[in-house]
Amino acid sequence: MTHSENQISITSFDLKNHFMKRISLLLIFVLMASFAFPNAAMPGFWSVGAGQTFIPAFAGDSIFLGSIRMKKEDIHILLYPGFGVVKGEYWMENLTDSTILLNTGFPINSGVDHPVLYAVQFTDLYELKVQVDGNEMAVRRLSRYDQDLPEMVRRDFGVENWYVWETKFEPGKLTKLTVYYLVNTNDADLREGYNVDHGPAFSYILETGKAWGSTIGEGRIRMKLMEGLEEDEIEGILPEGKLNSNGTGFFEWKFTNLEPEPTDNVVVRYGEFQENFNLDPIQQDFAKYYQLLDQMDESWASGDEFKPFTRADFEVTDTFGRSLLAIAVVIVGTPLLIIGLVIWLLVRRSRKKKQSPS
Repeated sequence: MTHSENQISITSFDLKNHFMKRISLLLIFVLMASFAFPNAAMPGFWSVGAGQTFIPAFAGDSIFLGSIRMKKEDIHILLYPGFGVVKGEYWMENLTDSTILLNTGFPINSGVDHPVLYAVQFTDLYELKVQVDGNEMAVRRLSRYDQDLPEMVRRDFGVENWYVWETKFEPGKLTKLTVYYLVNTNDADLREGYNVDHGPAFSYILETGKAWGSTIGEGRIRMKLMEGLEEDEIEGILPEGKLNSNGTGFFEWKFTNLEPEPTDNVVVRYGEFQENFNLDPIQQDFAKYYQLLDQMDESWASGDEFKPFTRADFEVTDTFGRSLLAIAVVIVGTPLLIIGLVIWLLVRRSRKKKQSPS
């Protein structure tokens, strides 16, 4: 064998050996993925229709948080198939002797940790309407063109992830803020790894009220099932045992001197996923829904005696995601295993030829 032929043979052997190593590494990666990927996604609710207590939008305003107390909070919720409508009334007390002017608002496309669900990730809210002491406020969504945004807003929430309005808190008086908004509950996903159940979910993030000074003096959350929704359609409701029902689809939770924690966040899993759900016509009729919220007075609570309502089903039943991943591993991994075996046999045969006397 000439030197040139020997060099070609060695080069061919190196290429085969290199290719075999690449295939082997790829196969190892695929097999490892079959074990690692099912736990890659954080279990919890995603794309939940949710609301929360407003907070200061700019980091510089956080110095006033201990100076303003939420003396009273009154939340009204109408829960429909595929969407929810919320009215929040907040009585804020300025504990100082000076006027405080804040940019307050809602960060959207955000989320919170939850001890039962691990995480609740929520999306946009719609048709936001804000009143301060009965006067309607100009609400704007922050833009990347705003020059005065603090770094916290840009980094942690994203520039366009805030609805903001200006609020003046006078000393020695209560300032009442009233907010209305719509949320899409239809597109929520309850995920555990690659397993997912599609279906409506609503949440009210009460713990953001902790941002203000002291405790929430007194509060009430009321929720009414609408358009034929039945209590039997509620699969899970949190916090467990705190929302009481009067048997007519009306729920109520009253509290005093509460410093809200993640366990106090309201989460409701209910109803069926609607394939062709469209929020647009609901947005066009938002005034009708807000009027209904204004009519949600004491008469709505009439009925049987209020009793604790318990539903605790937050388990994912759909295992299609895990099955699909297993199938993918078999489909991809088996051919790679065969190819790797064939290459190994060819390389082994080539080695034997080189070692045999010519």
